[in-house]
Amino acid sequence: MPVINAVITHKGREKIAKLLGRQVSYPGNLNPVGIAYFKIGEGGYDDPNVPKIPDPTYTDLEAKGCDVNNKQVFQKEILPANITIEPYPSDIGYINSILISVEVASDEANEGCGGGIPRYGEIGIFDYQDDLIAYGTYLSFLKYAGRSATFNIRIVI
Repeated sequence: MPVINAVITHKGREKIAKLLGRQVSYPGNLNPVGIAYFKIGEGGYDDPNVPKIPDPTYTDLEAKGCDVNNKQVFQKEILPANITIEPYPSDIGYINSILISVEVASDEANEGCGGGIPRYGEIGIFDYQDDLIAYGTYLSFLKYAGRSATFNIRIVI
């Protein structure tokens, strides 16, 4: 799958900072920031071969749906099995990271606005309060029946 250029959003930083203010280490807690779902969308690029630089001020994807800006959005729940909390090696001490692995199956997200094949170029990770925690862009790709897509997003804290 494509290399994702991603940022923790301002809202995501705020929520992670509050979490760390209460608890420095949380091994065993499979969802410390309340991660709930992800969305991919037909945004994140002006030229399909050149991803935009992710913007930490975003609160949602650029794509808003067929009825709003004619850009397809696909949303899927993130299950606890998709989240791994792991120590991340560092020369400055112990740092946690959150690894989120999600898949868009071959039979999902295949129809774009107006029935065409969607071209996805952005991903967002959202919490249970619908706040965008992390936003990423990547070299866009066409998603059609028979093609699956796996995304691995590591948030280093």
